[in-house]
Amino acid sequence: MRARYSAYALGLVDFIVATYHPSCQAENDRQEIEQGTQTQWTKLVVLEAENGHHADEGFVSFKAYFEQNGEHYSLQERSRFIRENGRWYYIDGEFAENE
Repeated sequence: MRARYSAYALGLVDFIVATYHPSCQAENDRQEIEQGTQTQWTKLVVLEAENGHHADEGFVSFKAYFEQNGEHYSLQERSRFIRENGRWYYIDGEFAENE
């Protein structure tokens, strides 16, 4: 999770695409991913890491902070990761409702 956040903050689109699970076909979303790297990310807080339904599934809840047009915002997500061949891949996530 931290590596993906850092890649967004540093504009490392190839790394982000590579960390998606192959079933996500992230290469098809490269333009949207690149747009996400143009955001000014300012902080990541990992809220919780949980085991999944089996040893090769895990969840990470986080809050990411960013600045846009001089305003400060945050988003909160619970991400699901799958491990294949010893490597963790992002598979999907659910955004938290605005509080």
